[in-house]
Amino acid sequence: SVDASGKWFVSFAYVTDIIPIHEVVSSIATDDIVGIDFGVKDLAITSNGIVYANPQGYARAKIRLRRYQRALSRKKKYSKSKIKCRKRIARLYRRITNVRINTAHQFTSDIVYKSKPKMVVIEDLDVIHLSKNHKIASAILDANFGRMRTFLEYKCKWNNITLVQAPRFYASTRYCSHCGQYHKDDLTLQDREWTCPICGHKHDRDYNAAINIRNKGIEMLKIV
Repeated sequence: SVDASGKWFVSFAYVTDIIPIHEVVSSIATDDIVGIDFGVKDLAITSNGIVYANPQGYARAKIRLRRYQRALSRKKKYSKSKIKCRKRIARLYRRITNVRINTAHQFTSDIVYKSKPKMVVIEDLDVIHLSKNHKIASAILDANFGRMRTFLEYKCKWNNITLVQAPRFYASTRYCSHCGQYHKDDLTLQDREWTCPICGHKHDRDYNAAINIRNKGIEMLKIV
């Protein structure tokens, strides 16, 4: 079949069980556990301190997309130039989708095959609820969290890596990963760093959250 941009493609579908390609791990050491905090400014940061940049596929193409759509509205109905303009818009949307898919594959493959953890702990993000905030809705959807979680799920199964989701309402950004103190003051998205009022430890917001997510996974599975 052919899509709106004029690109031909063939798809196949089949059902099969996922067969792990590595041996089953009977025990997990705490050093083999990676916590991941997803974000908007950066795509993700791990408890190992690795930061993954956000390519912002839609945000980078938004100006050009707006220009193409404005040009489309001025074209004569049923004209060849209007059809051509529609295909141009469809190709741009396809490029945005390809950027998101490629980023999700690169990120999840890097976590699974390079970091080689035995357990991965991620957030159980409510993407639908987050996208209702008009200030960050576009950035949340552009970050592609749902697809990254899906890719992590099957790649972890292939490699016998335990994938754990921290509770949805766990406030990973508000706990001090050094002493465990809960930070009661309001933290906005602009607050990238904060200092614990008890132990005085200065935190990078996202890195601190990644460590807390990792610790929450250890707590949930009672790994000592």
